[in-house]
Amino acid sequence: MNVILTVREDHLPASNNFDSKGPKIHFDLNDYPIIPWKKEKINEFKKILSHEVKRRLSEIEKRRKKETYIQKNNKEWFLKHSSKALKKFGKFKEKGFIEVNISSDSFVNNFRQDKIRDVIMNLSDFRTRFPFATLVYLNKDPYKWNFSQNEIIKDFVIEEWNNSCVYAAIRRDLFFFILNSFTDSGNENGVLYADTRVHNITDTMLFIQDFYSKFELEGQSVLNIKVKHYNLNNFKLLTPFEREIGKALHPFTTSEKNVFSEINARLNDIDSNLVKVVQDLLTDFFIIYDAADYLDKQVPEIVNNYMKKRIFN
Repeated sequence: MNVILTVREDHLPASNNFDSKGPKIHFDLNDYPIIPWKKEKINEFKKILSHEVKRRLSEIEKRRKKETYIQKNNKEWFLKHSSKALKKFGKFKEKGFIEVNISSDSFVNNFRQDKIRDVIMNLSDFRTRFPFATLVYLNKDPYKWNFSQNEIIKDFVIEEWNNSCVYAAIRRDLFFFILNSFTDSGNENGVLYADTRVHNITDTMLFIQDFYSKFELEGQSVLNIKVKHYNLNNFKLLTPFEREIGKALHPFTTSEKNVFSEINARLNDIDSNLVKVVQDLLTDFFIIYDAADYLDKQVPEIVNNYMKKRIFN
């Protein structure tokens, strides 16, 4: 608390000079530090008050520097892995990628790397959903999780899946990074499908919710979620109907290369307000494709139908 409380000495019950017949501080304040004063020693009180103000300001500055240092380190951690992933997959220039970063002020505990790995490998609901199937299911060379100082990392290319690329890193305090290639159109290059993009973000949110709940993170914990799509100017965006008929009637296109979205959401919101979370993370994506109407009209239905299919399958 950065409020400094002062009171006339004879109003303070803890003082030897307390006047029981006069005013006194409210009992709710009894447990707070209070600086007493009296007229005849007002200069002494000023010195004490000045010292306390300087002490508080010093503590605030120390806290600010610490928070700035932590924020810088966190940002550098994400940038380090983003750079490594893009460099590793740089030869696949025709690929588009999606990157997801998860951080939170609630990530205050460190966990053993093997516990983090084991938690992920037991998320059985994701064994058939790229890219999370590769995190959950594959754990043999060259696809296994590798332990390094303060984190676990998995990165590889699967040639038989059209050179699908995955790079994931999880810090011991549960900061989460993943970058993976688009797989919307199989062997057809330069095409994305609107519903597949929605499904991918939906799966990402469900994975995040399931993963963090295993570490007993409170539902009110606020997650900072960042999503970045790369190389979009190389891709047309088609509707599910256009996929069914095998023809691009009115493809959405963009001249923008990358698009970045960021939201803060409580862990509980992912379950109770999934449609809004997905829409918020895809708003900028659909806007740069000039497909904002699709976002508002179709995304809620796509998410709800996808969730029904998952539940009943």
